[in-house]
Amino acid sequence: MENPQKHSRIWPSLAKHICRLSDPVKTHELRSMLDVHPLSMCYGCKGTHVEGKRYYYYCDKCDLQFHRGCHIFPLEMKHPLHPSHPLTLISLDPDIEISKIAYNYIDILSDSDNEFDDDDDPEASPSYMHHDKCKCCQKPFEKAYYHCSLCNFSLNFTCTIRPPPLSILHPKSHDHTLTLFSRRIPLPCDACGLSLKSIHDVYACLPCNYMVHRSCITLPRVIRITRHQHRLYFISSFPSGDFSCGVCRLTIDVSCGHYSCDKGCHYAVHSKCATRKDVWDGIDLQEVPEEPEEDIEPFVRIDEETIQHFTHDHYLKLHGKGSLRGKKKFCEACCFPISVSDALYACMQCDFVLHEACACLLRVKHHPLHKHRLILHQSLSPATWPGNNYVVKSLFECNGCRRRDTGFVYRCDEKGSGL
Repeated sequence: MENPQKHSRIWPSLAKHICRLSDPVKTHELRSMLDVHPLSMCYGCKGTHVEGKRYYYYCDKCDLQFHRGCHIFPLEMKHPLHPSHPLTLISLDPDIEISKIAYNYIDILSDSDNEFDDDDDPEASPSYMHHDKCKCCQKPFEKAYYHCSLCNFSLNFTCTIRPPPLSILHPKSHDHTLTLFSRRIPLPCDACGLSLKSIHDVYACLPCNYMVHRSCITLPRVIRITRHQHRLYFISSFPSGDFSCGVCRLTIDVSCGHYSCDKGCHYAVHSKCATRKDVWDGIDLQEVPEEPEEDIEPFVRIDEETIQHFTHDHYLKLHGKGSLRGKKKFCEACCFPISVSDALYACMQCDFVLHEACACLLRVKHHPLHKHRLILHQSLSPATWPGNNYVVKSLFECNGCRRRDTGFVYRCDEKGSGL
C-alpha cells in the first residue's frame, strides 16, 4: 500500500494559484511540487533548475511546469479583461531578463492578499517613458507589461495579479448576479452617473439593463455626511425632479443612483460626492437602528421673554435694543461687546449675558469641515490656584481658522477625532 505521507511530501497541497494559460472561465489549478521530481523546463523563462528554488508548479491539464514566480508571470497568458487573444509579456528594459522580473516580484506579490489600488500615485511605481498606458489602471507602463498586438491592448503586470471576478453576487446592490463586461461603452454608471468608457472593471446585468463600476457595487446603503443633519439613503433613481448635489452643487442626473434624504428635505448628493473621505465617516448605517431626533434647541422657553439656557443655572430675560445704554457688557458666547443696537438675554440674578443670536445657537451642528457632529460647549476649566472652587474661561484654538478664542465652542466628542 502506498505511503500517504510520502505522497503528500511530493504533492504538498493544491496551491491557491491558477494556470495563467487556461481559459479564464474554466481555469486550471496548479499543483505545488517539490524538487523530488526535478523540473524539466519552465514554460515561463524556458530555464531549468534555479538555485534556492525548491518548489515549482505544475499544470496537469496543460502539462506545463513553472518556477515559483514564473507561474505568475509567464511569457504568455490569458486574461478575463481580454479573453479574445493571449497576451504576451514585454520588457521595456533590455537589460532585464523576463525570468528575473518574476523572481524579484514573487515574494512581494504571489502570497499577498492586498489588491492594487487604482487611486495610487502613478509616480510611486517604476515606469518608463511611453505614450501608451495600461488599459486597466490607466497608468504608464511598468518595467514589463502584457500586450496583444492584434488589438493594441496592454496591461501592467501588477494589474494581472488579481484578475477581476467573472461574476459577483451582491444582494444589497442588485437582485441578480452581475457579470464582468470588459468592453468600453460610452454610457454612465447606473450607480454613480460617471462614464464607463475608460474603465475595464464594468459589471452588468443584461436582463435589467443595469451596468456599474465594480467599486460602485459595494456603495453603502445608508450613510450620514457632514453636510446634512439627517441620514441619507442610496436610491437608484428619482421619478422626476430638479436636484443639485449638496456637496459639489452640480446638477444630479435623476436616472442614476445617488443619496437622498427621506425626511422631506429635498436634499440629494452624488454617490461619489457623498462617499468622499472628507465628507463621510466610512460607516454604513443600514443595520444600525436610527436614534431618536436629538434635542438640539439650546434653551427651554419659560415665557415670551424668559428662557432657561443650557449653559446657565438661572433664568435669562430678553432685553431690547438700547437697554444697556451706558453699560459695557461682553457676550459669554462670542466674547464680543454688546452694542446699543443689539438685543440680548441677561441673567436675572447675575452678570451673565448673551446676544439674542448667540442664545439661539444650536447645541448640535453638522459642519462641512468635519465628518462627525459637533457639540456646543462652554470653554471653561477649573481655576488653577489652590483653594478655588469656581471655573474660569479657557483658551482654545479653532481648527477652521486657527485663531485662539474663549467663550462657546463647537467640539467633536468622538474618541480619537482630534477636534
